[in-house]
Amino acid sequence: DQVNDQVKAILHEAINSKVVEVLNLATNWIKREDLLKGIGLSNHSTNRKKYLDPLIDLGWIGMEFPETKTNPNQRYKLTASGMTVLKLIR
Repeated sequence: DQVNDQVKAILHEAINSKVVEVLNLATNWIKREDLLKGIGLSNHSTNRKKYLDPLIDLGWIGMEFPETKTNPNQRYKLTASGMTVLKLIR
């Protein structure tokens, strides 16, 4: 229990609160515009690069159409790894 609490504390310090919000919103398929709006940001490429792309690179968020990043119907969802991280944070 003590180790679990320590891990949670480390994760909370190391992970930006916006990242936690993104993970919480992406439990189901969601469009980028809705995802960024849900965390209080505009649907701008700088916000995508800062908050979404790193999570994709880490494998915590997956794309519905990974072969075409700019697909107009692109949606995002937590991966199994992302779900594990989210459970640890909670």
